[in-house]
Parts: sequence; C-alpha cells; structure tokens
Amino acid sequence: MIESASPRAEAAPPVARAGPTRILHVLASGTAGGCEHHVLRLLTRLDRGRWEPWLAVLEAQPDEARSVLGDFRAAGVRVVALVEKGRWSPTAFLRYGRLLRQGRFALVHSHALRADLLTLVWAWTLRPRPKLVRTIHNTDPLFEQPLTGRLARLSAQTLDATIVISEAVERYVRQTIGSPPRGLTRISYGLDPTALPLPMPPSNGRRVLLVPARLDPQKGQDVLIRALPTLRERFPTVEAWLAGHETGSSAAALRSLAVDLGVAEAVRLLGFRDDVAALLRQAEIVVLPSRWEGFGLALLEAMNAARPIVASAVGAIPEVVVHGETGLLVPPDDPRALAEALAALLEDPGRAAALGRAGRRRLEARFGEQTMIQATEAVYNALLSAPQPARFGE
Repeated sequence: MIESASPRAEAAPPVARAGPTRILHVLASGTAGGCEHHVLRLLTRLDRGRWEPWLAVLEAQPDEARSVLGDFRAAGVRVVALVEKGRWSPTAFLRYGRLLRQGRFALVHSHALRADLLTLVWAWTLRPRPKLVRTIHNTDPLFEQPLTGRLARLSAQTLDATIVISEAVERYVRQTIGSPPRGLTRISYGLDPTALPLPMPPSNGRRVLLVPARLDPQKGQDVLIRALPTLRERFPTVEAWLAGHETGSSAAALRSLAVDLGVAEAVRLLGFRDDVAALLRQAEIVVLPSRWEGFGLALLEAMNAARPIVASAVGAIPEVVVHGETGLLVPPDDPRALAEALAALLEDPGRAAALGRAGRRRLEARFGEQTMIQATEAVYNALLSAPQPARFGE
C-alpha cells in the first residue's frame, strides 16, 4: 500500500501537542470525482483526537457533477468554498490568502497543481510557515507543457513532501518534472469492502457493459462504442452504459458516433450518477478503456462489487487489475482487442464471475482504506516532527 524512496514514509511516533493539529486540504473542485472521493474518505477517517481537518475548494461547482461539499460537512470537516466558478479567480486567490493567514494551519495538503501554486505564493508570507504536502493523482499532460511543466517542477522542488498514488504516477513524475529533493512517497488509494459481493445479473436478458467515468477523451468511451458493432454481431443484447458527466467529451459527440456506427440503440448515456452501486447490480462487466490513468478509483468500486473488469493496460491500471486473474487488459485505442476481451467474458459467465470474486479478494488484501490513512498520517507526523526551515523552501 505504501512505498517510498524517502524515510518520511516510515511510521513516526505521534507528535506531542496540546490538542488536535489543524490541517488544511485544498481541492480545485467541489464536485464528485475520484480525487474528491479519495480526500473525503481520508478526512472522514483521520483520527480526530490528533487532527482537525479543514477543506478549501477553489471552485465549488465547476461542472455538472454533484457537489460533495455537503458530504465533507456531514463528516465534521470545516469547509471553505472560495468561489462558485472561476478557474483562476482573483477573488479565490485573495480569499485563500486570508484563510491561510487567519487559519494558522500546521500543515497544508494540496491536490492539484493550481492549488500548489496558490499555496506557494502565499506561503512566502506566512510566519510560522505550515508544512506543505502535495498528492499527485494523475499522469497529468500539464507536466509535459513548457510553462506548466516549469511551474510543476518549481512546486515539486519547494514542497516538504510529495505523495503519488501509484507506481505509474511516480514513474511519470520522475520522467517529466524530476525527482523532488525530499523524495516521493507512494500511497495507493484505499477502499474497505462495505457489503457482500453483488451476485452477477442473469445473462439471458440485456447484457450491460458499464463505464463509470466522466466523459473525457482520457477515459476512452469512444473506444467502447467503436467496439460495439463487432460485439453486437455475436451478442445482440449487449449494451454500453456510460455513467458520467461531461468534461472533455460531449454526450452529443458520443451519441453521434453511435449513430454513425449503427449502434445507437445499444448506447445509454446516463449523465452523472451518484448511484454507481445500483448500476453495478445490473452490470455484467465494468469497462475502463482509458488512454491514460493515474489510478482509477472506479476499479476498486468494481472489485468491491465483485465485477470482472476489462480495461486498458495503461498507467496504474495493471497495478490494480491483474490480467487473467481479476480482469482482462487490452492495448489502449484498440476497439478490436477490446471487443475480443469482452466477448471472451460474455460467452463464459462462469469465468467472468470467477474474475470478479478474485478482484474482491485482491481489494481486501491489497487496497485497504485503513492502510492508506495510516500511511498518510505517518507522512504528517514525520513532517511535523522535523525542524522548521530557517527560510522558505530550504
């Protein structure tokens, strides 16, 4: 669950303090996504005897997904939404600086490059300065662009600790922005099983392939649509259910592609859904045909439901899904290979069910939520036990 090139990841003794230590997490978005759900789980489960968690959100409602700010508040987290919309809002920038000055946080943990940069600007003015942590959640193409890549390198060189969520993200960070002087700590996402595995739906009716991901070129929903004509020749009742809100891809463009390929009746665009568990009850296979992926929290949700997975062999996906044991992996952007893998499971429901059960066991053994939380607390304790640098960035 946790691996590191730095001693900061080793368990450290609790830091002596009079009461809970106030820490601030910073998200770019206040709407539902893998990163946001990860932070919600983390702040919900942190030891409240030791930590007082706050959350700052740069944009409360940047897209059409459901707001998760109420979930954080219900978990006892103090939430500050800086603006409703505005990717680089001056108002958000000024309000964030005021929050940092008045909040007197011992530690600030950011979860996006935008949040990193705003934190670094204000951190120069703070006395005492909080310890600064960043989690990198994806193999972000921004790191490859000239300006944002330079800013990412500056951020990584200055922060007190950098967490990556997978080996693939760690490798990508080292290749694109280099190794931070204080090392990288690897802490995977975690999800504790919450219920008995779901029984597989009967295969004599419609056969549902579920993609639980936002509509974006990264997630490759178009690849599945392109695989459907071949697949429907053998399995005429198969359907692709796309559950996610629009970000980089439009529902209209995906629908138009399905019409052009003659499979419009087999594609259901469900929009954002907050009831993925209910969709998993009807799904026979979970599909994630991503072009790149930092982790894929939806994979853990599929494993929790004991659903077989067919996904692209990109990024961190092979770290989560074991090919031939808990699912099948295919090359990205390859509709033919995707259709063949899906057909192999559709024609052998017994094998599909066995893969799903193995995925549930792998979740229980490898991706526990408590391990994730303990590893993160170890990073916090190590930082807060270290002496404060004499000047910012040292």
